[in-house]
Amino acid sequence: SYRAYDRLIRTEESYLNTSGWLRSLKEQRPCDRLGASLPWMALPVVSLLRERITRQHDLFEFGSGFSTEFYAGLAKSVVSVEHDQQWIARTKQRLPSNATVQHCPLDEDGEYCRALQRSDLNPGVVIIDGRDRVNCLLQSVPCCAASTVFVFDDTHRDRYQRGLEWAKEQGYRLLRFEGLKPGGLELNQSTLIYKPNNVFGI
Repeated sequence: SYRAYDRLIRTEESYLNTSGWLRSLKEQRPCDRLGASLPWMALPVVSLLRERITRQHDLFEFGSGFSTEFYAGLAKSVVSVEHDQQWIARTKQRLPSNATVQHCPLDEDGEYCRALQRSDLNPGVVIIDGRDRVNCLLQSVPCCAASTVFVFDDTHRDRYQRGLEWAKEQGYRLLRFEGLKPGGLELNQSTLIYKPNNVFGI
């Protein structure tokens, strides 16, 4: 136990330090080593998103937060839908001009999951990290181009498997990433859902 403490916590170059995991635990918010906001997702997929999202991409996000700020620093534009108005007020304080958060009351298989349908957006990237996630995927796929990449968080949970199986039936490929979330203790999974010739080039 002491060797683990010495190598993972006290050593500046350990993964827990360089990834921002320790700082996230200390500050009780997802952030990198320097304090910049991160999505609360498995750290391996966060690394991929940082590399592949560019200023050429418009991004739509179900569920706002520190992630919205992170995506706004990478993408051309970010539109996020959120059901919690108090959380929206907090999120907006940190956002640059290329990001907006829209309020939509929470429901099941209703207006919330159809938020992308009601917009005139054609996003290259769709983040599914809010509520009613399976329906968000089902309702968003038909209004997106074949090149769009969907990022579905927490796919280690049983209730989301129906959405992943449906995506495979539609001809999508799945790429799963597992790891710790910033400051988290459990093994988490996020899944990229995509077709060939997608915006990430994978």
